[in-house]
Amino acid sequence: YSMAPFARDLNYQGTPFAWNEDRRANVRAELDAWYARAYGLTRDELRYILDPADVMGANYPSETFRILKNNEVARFGEYRTARLVLAAWDRMERGELSEISPPTAVAETSRPPTPIDFTILPDGAWANPNPSADSSLAQIAALISALPGPTPIAHVRLAAIFVLEPRYLSRRLPQKERGRWSRLVGHAADLVTDPKVINLTPSIPAGWRNAVTQLLGMRAIVEDPAAHTWAAGPGLDQFVVDDAAWPYGRATFVLQALSKINLDEAVADLPGDDQAWVRASAA
Repeated sequence: YSMAPFARDLNYQGTPFAWNEDRRANVRAELDAWYARAYGLTRDELRYILDPADVMGANYPSETFRILKNNEVARFGEYRTARLVLAAWDRMERGELSEISPPTAVAETSRPPTPIDFTILPDGAWANPNPSADSSLAQIAALISALPGPTPIAHVRLAAIFVLEPRYLSRRLPQKERGRWSRLVGHAADLVTDPKVINLTPSIPAGWRNAVTQLLGMRAIVEDPAAHTWAAGPGLDQFVVDDAAWPYGRATFVLQALSKINLDEAVADLPGDDQAWVRASAA
């Protein structure tokens, strides 16, 4: 029963699956074949990865999955994984097995950022009252909700750094905008000007990874692997994104600011590890 909440997050409402080792082996083989094709491998290249001797001859000195192969030969009388993976590949070639899951529709709630009336917002309106994993999830969900449509993942990653670590954005803003950002966010947006103070690089990836894993699993994010974009998905309806709350306020401000900022220049201002993280195409 411990997996039931996760299953519900994935919109599965049926009964638990009974353990079926043969079915698991076939599903795993189909996934292996799918990933091989997604990475552009040929059938012979896949054969080589599974068992170099199958392509190069029995005396070929290189091996890949020796323990797996030996265990399966002892148990089943054959290298079962290799047979199942190549059979799944062949079914895909013949069109008997779908290569790509049906696409998830972009949520109709995808919308341009709501215009902000700064004059009615009090000081500290966008301060994070309780930094935690839950607040990071709320912030990323609000950011995805504020996307106007399919958006490059690198762009979303940069926006995430700016909403989670506001002082990074402060460096890129003109003086008037920086004043607004600092007034609304509070001390988290303050630039470190004292050379005696060490500005530690924040650990963005950990909180991001957990939040994005959950949002992707719930189909709150729709990913287009070919275009490297994200958009809001139907699962985002499970979150209550308050337009007046601090996560959405930060998200809308950051997305509007990024429309006027050169992405490469903004990334170049970040520490080396964060630059590489922003430019990574996968979550």
